[in-house]
Amino acid sequence: MNDIHNPNPQEQYDSARTARFRGTRTVQEIAGAPRVALNARYTSGHYPKLYNVSTGRPNELFAYGGYVSEEGGAYVAKLDAASLAEIWRAEMRLPDHWNYPGAMGVMSDGNAYAVAGNLLMKVDAETGDAHRIVLPQHPDSGGAAYNGFVVNPDGVIFTKSIERGKPCRQNALSQNLGIACAAYHKIPSFLVAVETKSDKPHIIAETETVELIMSRVSTERRNGIDYIYCPALTKLWRYTFDGSCFRLDESWGPVPYAGNGQPGTAPAIMGDWVIIINNGFVSSDEPFTVRAISIHDSNVQFTHMPLDGYPMSQVGSKPALDVENMRVYAADYKAQLLVCLDFDPARGLTKRWSQPQEMFCFLSLFGDAANRQVAGTDYNSSYGDQVVWRDAATGEEIVRSAYLDPMFNGSTIGPGYDGKFYYLAQTVKALVELTPVPAPQV
Repeated sequence: MNDIHNPNPQEQYDSARTARFRGTRTVQEIAGAPRVALNARYTSGHYPKLYNVSTGRPNELFAYGGYVSEEGGAYVAKLDAASLAEIWRAEMRLPDHWNYPGAMGVMSDGNAYAVAGNLLMKVDAETGDAHRIVLPQHPDSGGAAYNGFVVNPDGVIFTKSIERGKPCRQNALSQNLGIACAAYHKIPSFLVAVETKSDKPHIIAETETVELIMSRVSTERRNGIDYIYCPALTKLWRYTFDGSCFRLDESWGPVPYAGNGQPGTAPAIMGDWVIIINNGFVSSDEPFTVRAISIHDSNVQFTHMPLDGYPMSQVGSKPALDVENMRVYAADYKAQLLVCLDFDPARGLTKRWSQPQEMFCFLSLFGDAANRQVAGTDYNSSYGDQVVWRDAATGEEIVRSAYLDPMFNGSTIGPGYDGKFYYLAQTVKALVELTPVPAPQV
């Protein structure tokens, strides 16, 4: 099966945040051999604080990174996918603004869109010319961060803010860029809809949410209505969008999802179910819980604690969802385990397998339904970070890269064209292209 056009639009693949990259192939299919090795090639350019990559047309590769008030700002860079040479770079800068990661994606119009701070930027893929709009924020709160976005079938971007507020003593408890202060101050978020079909994107709807929406949102559409799932500190809320305005969906939720743990990173949609995991931002002394909630009736739920008994938990990756096979994947960085769960709408969640893996990055799912593979990182404090592919049904390891960077990674292993994959090396500030090839004969 050939890689589909634009196989890597954003870090979550789709706006349901499944992390299931449709149209991709297994590493064995790419290598043309049953035993596989990985060749690595590093970019020579300087790419600090990389967060995600996207592809556009063949031979186009876009990288996003940086922070808005640091030197160089947040940026989108276009690279030639064959040579890995940089073609242009567009930046977003805001002096004295809170620095927190945003995200970037390439939409069906071929242009790159990115959020950083309270800016949204559309970049012409050919020229690098950029149009920036200002998104709402509360005054005197250190500056809002719009930490990612999703897109509805009409090309409307949904994005929401998170604000740190004034620096606080709680910040010393977390290394996560002031996120503990955001949780302490609990400043409500702005949920925003941005139209992208015209030459200059503009806001068409906005609302202040009932409370701080801590984590990234996901969306699904039914009967012409968009449903946006918004995870707060302890509850999952849902808003609707009818094309012109947002409304709080009072017929669904809010669903308490954090339990005795910590907030999660994002929900994801698997058919008629929204899946959310807690313990996403700071470590918890309660094992993480996976919760499946019916999108039709929020009172219909299943929960499962696959690592019950582990004393510390932190789940850096949102759930990765295999929609065809009804499976959920999650990795606990503190427990150092990757787990796969089967989901049955009548019986709930059961653990299928677990494997030792110290991973903090977002998981990715590749290959067709019968040959699904799961990819993520495995960190060794003495040597650094590796990328590992596993058989998604059994957990069996297929291939492991060399050590690519001394620091553990929080990004996605994203696919590109021609059987390429991309790892974002934080310490050496480079994109690493991984190519599956036949393993040497032994």
